[in-house]
Amino acid sequence: MSQWLLKFRRRLAVANRERFARWAKTPRYRTMRFAVGLAQGAGLVLLALFLYPAAELFAPQDWPDVGDVATEDIVASVNFPINKSPEELAEEQRQAEANSPLYLRYDRAPVDSVLDELRDFFNRLDSLSATSLSSQSLARRLQRDFPWLNLDQPEAHIREWSALRAHLQDILRGFYVAGIFPNRQYLPFSENIFVLVMKPGGEIPLKKDQILDVDMARRLLRAEILEVPEVAEETKESLADFAAQFIVANLEFDPAITEARREQAVSEIKPIKMKFFAGERIVRKNQRVTAEHVERLRALSEYHVRQARHENPLAFAMPIVARFVLIGLCIAGMGVYLVYFQRQEVKRISSLLALGLIWAGMILATFAISRAGLSEYLIPIAVSSILVTILFNLSMGIFNTICLSVLLGVLGGFDFSLTFVNLAAGMVTAYSVRRVHHRYDFYRPVLYGAVTYVVLIYLLETLRFQDTGAILASCGIGVLNAFFSAILCIGLLPVFESLFGFTTDLTLLELSDLNHPLLRRLALEAPGTYHHSLIIGTLAEAAAESIGANSLLARVGSYFHDVGKIEKPEYFIENQTIARSRHDKLTPSMSALILESHVKLGRDLALEYDIPDKIIDFIEQHHGTTTMDFFLNKARRQSPDDLVPDEEFRYPGPKPQSRETAILMLADSAEAVSRTLDNPKPSRMRTAIHSVVRDKFEAGQLDECDLTLKDLGKIEAGFMHRLQGVFHKRVEYPGKEAEKTT
Repeated sequence: MSQWLLKFRRRLAVANRERFARWAKTPRYRTMRFAVGLAQGAGLVLLALFLYPAAELFAPQDWPDVGDVATEDIVASVNFPINKSPEELAEEQRQAEANSPLYLRYDRAPVDSVLDELRDFFNRLDSLSATSLSSQSLARRLQRDFPWLNLDQPEAHIREWSALRAHLQDILRGFYVAGIFPNRQYLPFSENIFVLVMKPGGEIPLKKDQILDVDMARRLLRAEILEVPEVAEETKESLADFAAQFIVANLEFDPAITEARREQAVSEIKPIKMKFFAGERIVRKNQRVTAEHVERLRALSEYHVRQARHENPLAFAMPIVARFVLIGLCIAGMGVYLVYFQRQEVKRISSLLALGLIWAGMILATFAISRAGLSEYLIPIAVSSILVTILFNLSMGIFNTICLSVLLGVLGGFDFSLTFVNLAAGMVTAYSVRRVHHRYDFYRPVLYGAVTYVVLIYLLETLRFQDTGAILASCGIGVLNAFFSAILCIGLLPVFESLFGFTTDLTLLELSDLNHPLLRRLALEAPGTYHHSLIIGTLAEAAAESIGANSLLARVGSYFHDVGKIEKPEYFIENQTIARSRHDKLTPSMSALILESHVKLGRDLALEYDIPDKIIDFIEQHHGTTTMDFFLNKARRQSPDDLVPDEEFRYPGPKPQSRETAILMLADSAEAVSRTLDNPKPSRMRTAIHSVVRDKFEAGQLDECDLTLKDLGKIEAGFMHRLQGVFHKRVEYPGKEAEKTT
């Protein structure tokens, strides 16, 4: 079952790769790639225009920033207001709502009713007290006349209540001046300690703790009655219990009025903080610019925007168009460079998407840093430089740094001192990672970037007359930027490799381990091919170093280029241990099929072992479309009419598409021809190597890679140097010692 799954997985991978290879050659794919690149460029332009508002375009570029020293007086050219920020306006509105008092409606009807009932009661008490009725009869008569009152009081004290009539009425009238609320605990929460009682004659302001509720009024009534002198305590106690019945609530919370007054208070808040008049000085010469000064300058800029929008639309549009053109030129410049100089690097749509993601991330990071008020030296330009250099190549990393630094300078208010710092730091870090063969190579961009930041920041801040403390703080920020940029790249590289299918030098280092399962299998099943691959790797590495190509890629690709010979190792001469070749019993066409099959089988094995596409290119392209001359000539000798088509004895290709795969093709042939030399003298070996290179060149096998004639000369020299080491001479020892050493 597992074998079947492996075969199915291999077939699926092969089918997908072949399908993509065919699709990538179609005009439709090229059109789609162009459309994706164009859409990415337009998206980056729109992103930059969206993040940076138009108001910033109308501020003169020589205006100072926070912390700078003004070199001249800045005077208002027109009358303009300074509006409150949204945060300030929201805070004032919140304060207005919090400070708005609660409104209580005063109801006069319960007060009049209570006072009328109290008057009627005492009038009736006075009239009955003049009769000869006993206290018990008096109480029954009053209860019958005022059934809503509770007169369960000691009857002996009812007649004495009249003496406290005036005092009781004064107390109640005093309570009802501001009114009585049912229960203070049910008042809505408000940060304002005041409430307003709305009476027909006006509003009475009260503190919340001054509001009387029913329970409090009854306690105060009892206390004041008990303080009346020259009256028996029993009489006062009975009257206090009786009079508590005349305490009723007449205040009611009015939510409608309260909310209306709050809205009115909020609406009365003015959005303008202050006004400046034409000729008024905003910043004095030689004055340290503060955040308040910058706010005033920004308000003047925004006023110019509004004025230009309404009075002169053309003048309003020109700065926007200018910035659009400058941003577009930076992005278009990168696109033109890719089309004319890095077409092979971005032949896959995924590569374009990765590059667009890096640019978008840099724009967003710059925007976030500027809006957070952080130092401009925190912009992680080194992240893009390192990523692009490792994922693509050094020249692309440097050009990316140039375009991106200019773009960030445009977005940063045309501050080209920032562009200079980013450009230098980015180029230095890009150069420091041109070859990453070990994990500790990431210490180089940290060191080089930190030194670059410290030197440039110190020089620039000194020219700005900053104090020593501020300069050292800025230098420290630059060092932190260099450190965290490298750390961030270490974490991002695996993500880009897995998402977009990149093969970096770090991946190649893992594949260069000779204990890789596929290489171990090659060593066990085809030892001659394994040894041949190691020698080819040495030749290809030397040649790649001589012309500035990726020597690590050339070496690792050489290790895997012949893994297809694992399936039938005995049909290849380097693995044959018998005198006669197995091809002697085969027809030339069958032999050619076996030789050709090792390319397809090698590709299938590589896909089975998850070998990256860049290495598979070496497997497919190391023979190009060359012919198998030995079997072609053999077939022609056996054919009576000598009419054997070349196509039957030609490798399927494609031709080498990169300098590294072309170097492998030349190294493979040079190593093979060098083994045919009986006496490998330097002159004979040099002639043989030159002949191999010339034949490949004349056969058109190098037409689709960017090797120059000068490169070919350096490659021949590199081959010559390494092959001389392989076929070095030994000292001949006499006698038996010589036999032991052979």
